[in-house]
Amino acid sequence: MKILWITEFFPATSAGEITGGVEARCFYVSRYLKKRGVELEVITRPTGGETWYHASLSSIPNRILFTLKAIIKGLGTDFDLVEGSNSATYPVAALLGLLKRKPIVFWYPDVFQGSWVAKVGLVGILGNISDWILFKMPNVHYIAISQTTKRKLMSKGVSELKITVIYCGIEPKEISAIKTNGQKTTLSAVSRLVAYKHLDELIKAGQILVQKHPDLSVSIIGQGPEEQKLKNLAKRIGVAKNINFLGFVKDHKDVLGVVNKSQVFVHPSTVEGFGIALMEAAALGVPYVAARLPIVTEVTRTGQGGLLFAAGNHHDLASKIDQLLTSRKLYLTKAKQAAALAAHYSWHEAAKQTERLYRKRVQNKAIA
Repeated sequence: MKILWITEFFPATSAGEITGGVEARCFYVSRYLKKRGVELEVITRPTGGETWYHASLSSIPNRILFTLKAIIKGLGTDFDLVEGSNSATYPVAALLGLLKRKPIVFWYPDVFQGSWVAKVGLVGILGNISDWILFKMPNVHYIAISQTTKRKLMSKGVSELKITVIYCGIEPKEISAIKTNGQKTTLSAVSRLVAYKHLDELIKAGQILVQKHPDLSVSIIGQGPEEQKLKNLAKRIGVAKNINFLGFVKDHKDVLGVVNKSQVFVHPSTVEGFGIALMEAAALGVPYVAARLPIVTEVTRTGQGGLLFAAGNHHDLASKIDQLLTSRKLYLTKAKQAAALAAHYSWHEAAKQTERLYRKRVQNKAIA
């Protein structure tokens, strides 16, 4: 079985330079698929993580160039099924599948149709139009990464029969290899630095927390267009010395190391497909505080292993963090729950389910 992946996000080396959920899923699932004998061709534009492609008007020329190259390369590639893994690659996968009369799969972390403009600006108009067209295609099967995403797809007119839910996961061997070295920090966060990830709420919560926890230290891993704005905010409200912006961390085991050294993992994002970083923190036994969203409630089984706060409310965020920092009993209970919660999710299982779906689609010659 030969599978073609079209994705903008794929690590450049085996070290796994992961900048987000799409990249993480592609990296780990591809490793397992290849071990299971699946021939996998990946068309991507790897950057080693140093460059992150933010959806903006200025990104359009490069995305058009990538699209043209992907189409040309895809037409010259033999495959039994094609998958697109993010919004910019769905049209490419659809076109290649139609031209070669092969099954098409879209991997969907979240559904933004109707809200693209609010999230990324004017370029979101193109996203809304693209989604409106693609959702009407009869020959596509969708991998939704949660029941929440499945419900969103169905609300856009996608038939339930065309959707398979396959959760994301963690890599247990990587988790077990992480050792705690160096000075402990209070809080950690791993996120792209974009507005909808709401790292500003974490910084504002920090201003409240330092009144009671003067030695508060926060490590933020990630890059993005909001970085300078966030640094300016930290300086303006007097917590710059408490906030450490680590930028892009190339080796994923070093990312896990930073999280492992923290007492609490903070996840304030209001746009989330699954929350892989949150689940990795849980696997490390680090309790979390996360925004109360339908998807977070789903994958954490209503807050097992951590506490949920009212999204967008930094006062509630600070309160929930304080509860974990001051109550040893609560902290230990949540730490134990966290490790148990993470055990329900693995990339190995995600890969097995993905392969099963691929084989079913190929064997049925499911192009409609």
